[in-house]
This record gives sequence, C-alpha cells and structure tokens, in this order.
Amino acid sequence: MRFSPKNCLRNSLIILIVFGTFKIRWRQSAKLEVAVEELDSITQPNIQKTEAYSAVLHSTQLHSSRPPPSAKLQLTQIPSSLPDSTATLLEQPKFLILIYTRFWQKVKEVGEYRSDCILDQTSRTQCPLDRFEMTYDKDRFSQSDLVIFRAAGGNMPSVDHLKSLSKNRPAKQRWVYHTMEGPLATPDAAPLNGLFNATWTYRGDSDFSAAYSAYVPLLPEEAVDKKKTMIDYGQGKTKLVAWLVSNCGSQLRMAFVRELMKYINVDVYGICSSAFGQRLSCSKSDEKDCLKHYKFYLSFENALCKDYITEKYWDHLEYTNVVPVVMGGADPSDYKRMAIPGSYINVVDFKTVKQLAEYLQYLDKNITAYNEYFKWRLKYKRSPYHYPLCNFCRSLALKPDLRETKIYHDLRKYWLDEGMCHQQYQRIRNMW
Repeated sequence: MRFSPKNCLRNSLIILIVFGTFKIRWRQSAKLEVAVEELDSITQPNIQKTEAYSAVLHSTQLHSSRPPPSAKLQLTQIPSSLPDSTATLLEQPKFLILIYTRFWQKVKEVGEYRSDCILDQTSRTQCPLDRFEMTYDKDRFSQSDLVIFRAAGGNMPSVDHLKSLSKNRPAKQRWVYHTMEGPLATPDAAPLNGLFNATWTYRGDSDFSAAYSAYVPLLPEEAVDKKKTMIDYGQGKTKLVAWLVSNCGSQLRMAFVRELMKYINVDVYGICSSAFGQRLSCSKSDEKDCLKHYKFYLSFENALCKDYITEKYWDHLEYTNVVPVVMGGADPSDYKRMAIPGSYINVVDFKTVKQLAEYLQYLDKNITAYNEYFKWRLKYKRSPYHYPLCNFCRSLALKPDLRETKIYHDLRKYWLDEGMCHQQYQRIRNMW
C-alpha cells in the first residue's frame, strides 16, 4: 500500500474530530447527571424522582452510552425539605385533570373555577391554581395527568371498557375513583380492583380530600366584627323542630322521627311529609325562609358511614340560624373531628329519644343556653377554600403519600369494609 502524507494527515484529523465530539457529548451528559444528583440531594432519600427528573435522564441517555439510574414516573413530587411547598408545582407544566363521565354529564361536585386557594392558613400562601386545568374532553385522555371516574349515577364505564382504556394509558397517568355517595349507594367496587391509583371521596383517608366542607379559625379582624354583630338567635322563632327530607328509604331515621314525634312537634317538609300525616313543602330556593321560624333542624344522614357528614349539616349551619340535630358518621368522633365545635347536638349523646326531646324542650325555654350553640361564630367560619380544584392543589402539595405510586388491589375492602356503615345502627336503634 502506497504511503501518502496527505491522506495520513486527513485521516488523523477525522479521528481527532470524532473523538473530540464524543468527548464533548460525554462530558455534557456527565454534567447533566451531576445536576440531577444535586437535585436529589435536596430531597428526602425516600422520595422518588420527578417526571422532570425522568425527562433529564432521558435527555442524558440520548447522549451517553452509560445507562441512567432507574426512576418511576410520577405526577408530581413536592420535596418536603424545600422552603416553599409549591415550588415543584410551579415548575411543572400544567396538570390536566380529565373528568371521564359515561354520558358526558357534568359532575356538580367539581364546581366552578376560582382564582384563589389558601395552601397554608397561617402564612396565607396561595396554591398555584393556574397550574391546573379540568376538562370533560375524552379526546385529551392521553394528555391527562389525572383521570377521574365517577362511581355513582351510572357514570362508571364497564370493566371491559376500563381495561381497554388501560392498554393505552400513559405511564405517568393516574386513575382516580370518585364518589360523594356512601358505599351502600354505589355499585360494588370489587370488579375495579387493580385499576385505580387514588381515591376522591368524602372520607378523610381519601387520597384527595373531598369532605363536603370544612371550617377554619376567624382572622383577628373578623373575630372583632363578629362580636359586634352577635344577636339573640332565639328571637322571632315560634316553632321547635323542622326536617326537610326527600329520601324516604332510610328506615332508621324515619323510625327515629316517628319516635321523636311522640314527645315533641316535628314539621316534616318534602316528599316524605305525607308519610307522617303532613302536607308540607319547601323548594330548595326557599329553605332559608322556611326554616327561619324554627330553633332546630334535623340533619339526619341517609347512611351512617365513616366521615359521611354532608350538606345536610353544613348548608343550614351557614345559611340559616338554626341548630342542627345530627345523626351520621360511623362514630361520634366523626363529628368531633369534622364539624364545628359547639355547633350541633348529636343524637347519640343521649340514652333515649325521650331524653333528646326533653333537652330540646329545655333549650326552647332557656334562651341563654340556646344561644350557646351560636358562640362558635366568634371563633370559626366555614372554609371559603373548600372546593375540588383547591383540594387537588392542596393534596398534591401537602400529602407526602401522593408522591408514591400505588394501586388499589382491593378497592372493595377500602370503600365498603373500611367505610363501617353499620357500626352505629344498633346503638341508635336501642334508643327506643
């Protein structure tokens, strides 16, 4: 082979250029991995890497022959050691939440979009709601970070349909089981085992909180204003007890009211009024006017399940000046945890229905004792930030367990068995 200085020089230059390019790219990838390691150093060791982290690793892998560390895709990670718990949410692209309804119905619990949501009551830190978007458009399924399936109202797709959807499900996507009804009013969850990653229900142990409402302490300036406006809440009230009810199927509460009527007058409004020999009606829009002459309102839930405290307690507490007499939850501790202290009378605090009736009669005659049930207004108020989008934002920012990927392998056990819907039944039935 003939030696050519010119060819030799050209080949040497080619080798240097190729090697130099590889070396530059290798160094760049090394810098990226060092940056990722530095990011990990500010988070807790047990917190998995973010989706953004995975994207960095993917970029690194394209330019390096060395395999990247393993990482699970997550919706979001909020490193608890960061001073601002919203930092990662602000850095992420928008979260897309798809409400996947079977009949294209709107889900009333989602509510309207609001511009503010307090993440921390003390610091008044705002949750970054502008990072969230909700849609009902099923064509955006593959883009969605959370997909919400509603269990009640016939809106849950068939199991076959869900399994078909799951085949095209992005790795980052999480499915959310949603209902605001009790376990006894929703279809059996057993066929859904292994499909869902999170829950959105009224229960406090749900992944995304959806209690019907909550309360917060008054700000100092609000408390001062309230003291100026305290009134005699018994003034002008000439009637004792009212009950607005449209579901006549809950036999326990129907029987309880029949027993209560043996000792005091109870006016029953709505579809069930005729079952008590009455013909009283009151539209939803007129409830405040209907109740203004009553001192007490029966806030009896249609199911006695864990944490099941609905608008029957919250709405009349806020919009009417009546004292709710409550029946609900799986245990008296549910109201102690979730309801406003000093705002209600719980039927299970009495040994008999007769004792409850006698206590209501006592309060009717003792206006000072009656007004004690309104003193909570000097300390607390219903939270103005308790609505679904706010709850999603707060949950993703504040709950460490949402950083972990999980699957509900036994959804029925969680929803029905742990819902404890029969725990108080006999206790109340024994009151007469």
